[in-house]
Amino acid sequence: MICTGKGIKDEKQEEMISFGKNSADIQARAISDDETMLLRITLEKSTYLKKTFQVNKSRKLLYTYLRSTPPAVLFTPELISVIDGSPSLRRSFFDTILCQLDISYQKALRNYENGMRKRNKIFESMYDQEKLKESLHFWNTYLIDNARYIQEKREWLTGKYNEEKHLQEHSFSLVYKPNPITESRLEEYFMKEYYQKRTLIGPQRDEYIVHLESHNTEIDTKKFASRGEQRLALLWLILSQLRLMKECLNQSPILLLDDIF
Repeated sequence: MICTGKGIKDEKQEEMISFGKNSADIQARAISDDETMLLRITLEKSTYLKKTFQVNKSRKLLYTYLRSTPPAVLFTPELISVIDGSPSLRRSFFDTILCQLDISYQKALRNYENGMRKRNKIFESMYDQEKLKESLHFWNTYLIDNARYIQEKREWLTGKYNEEKHLQEHSFSLVYKPNPITESRLEEYFMKEYYQKRTLIGPQRDEYIVHLESHNTEIDTKKFASRGEQRLALLWLILSQLRLMKECLNQSPILLLDDIF
């Protein structure tokens, strides 16, 4: 939690407060060659959950706080959902990595998600198709511009993963399938989006597939791999993440192994 601002599980944040208590205080001292940093997160429960971040006793926004924390890589069996779960879980996994490596990616992703929400609200509130198209024009361009950077970086990350495909006698690879968002495709999908009241194309529909080479054939680990092979595929993702972060950040991340056996 200190390193990423959130717990291992997708629990509600207030569930991290002990029973019978109204607050939680998490502190850690991060020591590197040339400096010592005191990192602190506090949770306070009242009518809503108040969450504060501090670096050396100075309050920070989460975005600024995360720039001060040591990088961390986590292996936990629960992450098997990255392999056998929905596309959104895989996107979230790789987005977390890219956000740690590239502040511009984090900004583009946040801009895209905010822009998509605003675009969807326009669909929900307007029924005249001509006026709707006029109102969507700005947000169409906004989404396209941010999506271009997001999908370029996802393509780059996939290439970095595939630089080292082997794990013992197994060979894995990562395939990225972008869902392009362009003016022509937005025009093509306009009526579908009009009736469904939401954006149907773009990075939020991208997919990643983890392949295992088996008998000279690449198979989708989600559909065809055994449970043991899926766990190995997850371990390959984690070890590749460790290698990539060390290479890009010039710093060895903290490796957290939860019940690896």
